[in-house]
Amino acid sequence: MWYYGGVCSLDYLGDTFASIATFIRSSTWWQHWWIPLVISAIEIFLWPRRERRLAIFLLRLILWLAVLAFDVFTTGRGLLPIISPQVGIADVTTQHWVSVGLSGGIGFACAYLPEKIARWVISDLWNLWLARIWRWLRHARLQTEAQSV
Repeated sequence: MWYYGGVCSLDYLGDTFASIATFIRSSTWWQHWWIPLVISAIEIFLWPRRERRLAIFLLRLILWLAVLAFDVFTTGRGLLPIISPQVGIADVTTQHWVSVGLSGGIGFACAYLPEKIARWVISDLWNLWLARIWRWLRHARLQTEAQSV
């Protein structure tokens, strides 16, 4: 799901901005994937969570919503040329709005769900491995300090 969202975002960005299109054409296959990877990393980092200060929470929420909106928009716009011919409605206006709605909904799913899953995985890995190692290291350091006193 993340891969297809990234492909659609890169297609839209490459079609819209000439400098990004040149970068995509001139780079090796993996170099331009830094664009969706950085967008996802920013979304995961800014994901709303409990904060003690309301101002920090609101700032993180606004920035996260802006990055998520950019991700949904670029993914949806990249999907639009793929979905538009598939919608078989006689009325052109209705076909356009159905295509926009479908590409927006799928774009939202491709932009939101992979980051949500990544947050679950990061949380589980932290609780499973890193928290135990951190407690063990902290306990070993406290024992070393107690022995030196």
